[in-house]
Amino acid sequence: MSEFDECIRLLLVATEPMSIQSIVAHVPQDRKNVVGRLVLQSALVASTTSGKIQHAWAEHARKLTAAAKDEIRVLPWATAASTPAPIAFVTYVMDNVDKLGLHTRWYGVVREQTALNIYDCEGLVACVKHAAEVGVNRNDIMAEYELAYVDFHNLVKGKKFFATNDRAWHV
Repeated sequence: MSEFDECIRLLLVATEPMSIQSIVAHVPQDRKNVVGRLVLQSALVASTTSGKIQHAWAEHARKLTAAAKDEIRVLPWATAASTPAPIAFVTYVMDNVDKLGLHTRWYGVVREQTALNIYDCEGLVACVKHAAEVGVNRNDIMAEYELAYVDFHNLVKGKKFFATNDRAWHV
């Protein structure tokens, strides 16, 4: 791996913006200026208002997380947001979903994490079955996806779930 690649990787894993001096600290003295200029000119690097730099994907990942109230297909979102190297950005997001506070339905599709992380009736049944005798909070169920209340009502009506005012169990 080249010194430049190592600096970019360091920025990618950093949790906070960094100074250029700390990024090139591991680079031999005779190469610091060259590598530092390459890093600063890279499309994968963004400056912050404090004068530090961060990987461009860090800001894009924050915007993606803020927009992920509903399911988002990461590649079209990244392309529309002019994210540098959008295909590689998808891999970065999918490798870091937990750190970003996201949940995946399938590869390339994310949404914000919820209490139960379910998307459909099958997931709802599996979740309530898994909860066993503890049951699941009804408010958590209703907040999971748009038509959860309809699925829940049908499952109670079909006698697959037993429900009280605040919890539900699989029968």
